[in-house]
Amino acid sequence: VKPQNMLILPETGELKIMDFGIARVSDMKGRGMTTVGMVMGTPDYMPPEQAQGRPADFRSDIYSLGIVLYEIFSGALPFPEDTPVATIIAQVQKTPARPRSVNPAVPADLEAVILRCIEKDPAKRYQTVGALKDALSAVSARLEASAA
Repeated sequence: VKPQNMLILPETGELKIMDFGIARVSDMKGRGMTTVGMVMGTPDYMPPEQAQGRPADFRSDIYSLGIVLYEIFSGALPFPEDTPVATIIAQVQKTPARPRSVNPAVPADLEAVILRCIEKDPAKRYQTVGALKDALSAVSARLEASAA
């Protein structure tokens, strides 16, 4: 998941995720296309487990989406390193700056959601996309209520 693979349909506002190239290649395991321990992806959005060549699952996508949310709301990437290798190392080892330290206008509860998405340990992230959706909906509802 990365911004370049997201398309918002102007007619409906629906979000579409595009370009499943890595997923297609990953399905080819055992056919000479990729092997366990192979690292593929965009370093800025790569979850630590993928960067380390460990198995990825839906929580890896939650991590990548958390990086996208961080970037949307703070205006910066959490690991603005100079090289792809340095970025991958940061994904594994560094703690990102809090989004509110980059953009103080980010609501505290939204920051908490983003930081939970980008936990290094997949067990500390949201365990389902539904749980993440519920958390984002709660933030949205609170912001709508405070604006009224």
